[in-house]
Amino acid sequence: MDNVQDLEKQVNGFHGDQTSKEYRVLDEMLTRNLLTLDGIETANRDDIRELRKKSIKNINSCISILETKAKNSGENLVNLVATN
Repeated sequence: MDNVQDLEKQVNGFHGDQTSKEYRVLDEMLTRNLLTLDGIETANRDDIRELRKKSIKNINSCISILETKAKNSGENLVNLVATN
């Protein structure tokens, strides 16, 4: 499992749109981490369940930030083309 903190740093520094390779790689790696967390059995341990839940929320937040940055980048490009 890739280090989610490293992916989070990359998301925070991301500049581009949804068609960029960087976007696709970040989205894929974050999604893979979610799938890995989905496969973790908590064995009725509340501490494990809470950590898993917290990790999933963090990854979902990263995905939302990534999507917002890509959307804003795409809108800026459309506005730039429309004004010229």
